[in-house]
Amino acid sequence: MEIARLEVPVDLRGGQKTGTYLDQQENYELIASHARGRRVLDLFCHNGGFSLRTARGEATDVTGVDSSQSSLALGRRAAERHHLKVKWVEEDVSRFLRSARKGEYGLVVLDPPGMVKGREAMEAGLRAMGELHRQALRVLQPGGLMATFSCSHRVGRSELLEMVRRVAYEEKRGLRRLGLLGQASDHPIDLFFPESEYLTGLLLEVE
Repeated sequence: MEIARLEVPVDLRGGQKTGTYLDQQENYELIASHARGRRVLDLFCHNGGFSLRTARGEATDVTGVDSSQSSLALGRRAAERHHLKVKWVEEDVSRFLRSARKGEYGLVVLDPPGMVKGREAMEAGLRAMGELHRQALRVLQPGGLMATFSCSHRVGRSELLEMVRRVAYEEKRGLRRLGLLGQASDHPIDLFFPESEYLTGLLLEVE
């Protein structure tokens, strides 16, 4: 996949993944290709990887939410440099979702930090992830898209899919899987080292 150039400032010393999420670079452009004409909500947006690309992808409105003031400051600088319109919100994601209107968005990106750090935390982590997805489904309009990710190898594609399916069933929302997402091709997966496949994701259409 050819990645269009977008210069973004990074915090090399204090930022994660060399200051920006290099493992999401291909997913940024893929999700942006679905943004045209949609209101976009980018949750746990960090320095705005998805926010900036979807704004460039002709989304009608883009909101990036993160609790890190320093990360949002980098996103603002990048948006100003490229003349992109993004609303940056410094707030806890769950709190923001509780105050958002039902069916307000046409595309939601849910890219939380790892919520399952070990085997003993699996049940609690999946429960927390489930509640986040429940809130995200509430703010998605019928026909809207959700791009959701897990960066914990303990919550792989099958676990992520089962959790999302369960929540959608409980919320009486239909789902269609449009694509399987993963880490960029320059983050190779070693078949003899399963933990090397740590980033998995789904692109879903919500009824």
